[in-house]
Amino acid sequence: MLKKEQMRQWLSHRLKNQRRLTLGAVVVMSILGALTTLAEFFVFYLILKIGFVGSGVLAFLLSLLIQVALQMLIWALVDRQLPEAIHEVEVSSGVNAISVPPNMTAFWTYAFGSLDSDRTWAERLLGFITLPQRMCAAAWKTWCRAQELETLDVASCAALIRHLHREGEKVPLHEIAEVLKTDAIAHVIRQALLIDGVVLLTGTETGLSVANRLVDDIAEWGAARRAELEAAGE
Repeated sequence: MLKKEQMRQWLSHRLKNQRRLTLGAVVVMSILGALTTLAEFFVFYLILKIGFVGSGVLAFLLSLLIQVALQMLIWALVDRQLPEAIHEVEVSSGVNAISVPPNMTAFWTYAFGSLDSDRTWAERLLGFITLPQRMCAAAWKTWCRAQELETLDVASCAALIRHLHREGEKVPLHEIAEVLKTDAIAHVIRQALLIDGVVLLTGTETGLSVANRLVDDIAEWGAARRAELEAAGE
């Protein structure tokens, strides 16, 4: 088990890597969004110029207007498509609403569109047409996630993860609130859920746990630090 300061150092190191991966996802989404936007614009332009208006200038303006309208529609709906789940936990100070942010898998799924086979042809067509706009919206949401990771409260989240790691199983939210003893328990839990490997588990009682990959990373980091200290001592 890592000590408090060691856990903070480990979490700072992990957050740097996670933010680096998140920014990489922003770059990929932005590039894909730009390329698909250009391709879509070219298709709209050809369809309008050849099949409807004839004028190149008018077809250009109409294509641009359509894409702007689609992007505004996606911006208006993105928070509904990527909502934060709300769970309530009762603590000594009252009932707190815990907001659970969507993970990166949800961002990628949203960007590329649903793969459900029971969608109608109209839904599939609309999903295909709005792919560039969704990709751009997902890139922006991912950028916001990277900014959140940068401002994350390392001390509080490290204390939470240390407790979860020590327990080794699902810890109920009300127990976490009692252990951390903070008035901002909802904020701390939401920030902790931004960390890859911290998992919300539901059932008879909602709680948090750490995934095996997070446990392995803590063990590897601790072993590496001990090796460094031993080498320095020699």
